[in-house]
Amino acid sequence: MSLIQDIKPLASTPQRADFSKLSILLGVDSLIYGLWAEGEWLAFRQMMPGALQDRRQWSAVLAKWLGEEDFWGVQPSSVRIGFGHTRFTLLPKRLFSLQHKRSYLEKLVPLNPQDLLQADMIEWLGSVLVYAMEHTLPKLFSARFPTAAFTHFGSALLRRQRQRRDEGPHIQLCVLERMLYFTAISYEHLHFFNAFPWQDTNDALYYTALVFEQAGFDRSTTPLYLCGMLEKDAKFVRSLKPWFPKLSWEEPHHKTFALDVL
Repeated sequence: MSLIQDIKPLASTPQRADFSKLSILLGVDSLIYGLWAEGEWLAFRQMMPGALQDRRQWSAVLAKWLGEEDFWGVQPSSVRIGFGHTRFTLLPKRLFSLQHKRSYLEKLVPLNPQDLLQADMIEWLGSVLVYAMEHTLPKLFSARFPTAAFTHFGSALLRRQRQRRDEGPHIQLCVLERMLYFTAISYEHLHFFNAFPWQDTNDALYYTALVFEQAGFDRSTTPLYLCGMLEKDAKFVRSLKPWFPKLSWEEPHHKTFALDVL
């Protein structure tokens, strides 16, 4: 049985629903979604299914959820759907060809013959993020939201990083329910980008140290910007601080950061 939690209940229906936005972020086996209108997130929820045996069950859970969820009784003017998983790769735009999308991924991540391959352009970096999705998902969401736009969460993070294109070496760590997204950039040069599954703070420490090493950044002097679904006093944060003294929060810090970037 799926659990739906109101993280921020809707206090009142927006007066201008025609200017509202619905954002949905699918994680590995959970999702968060929120309603934006009148300059703020008016409400957002998290849906967590019970134990799943395989990905086909996840599709069935999503179909049931889409059929039953009322989305606060609002018909949004735009819908943005993001995918937060590790079945992706990033490559230079100059090497990208639409006809070869599958070949970029098939030796890196598990693919099913029916999987759909999508490509997101990150223009300011001259890069393309290619990712896989289950073939049933676009049809499921488009049946409920015909004009929905799809993107990978990693693409959205990289596009947002453009606002720091004039900054020297730094790393952003974005924490989702079970995924850690790392972006290492110096000015307009991308040194590292990847996502890792995590279960505890030991995983977080290991992967953060690995990213600093791979990027060639000094952890004692390089800013580490933290964002995502965390409280400021979480054990996760306290465990990182002694090892990465330049850790600070993306501001403003709030749990809707993951939805903001979509």
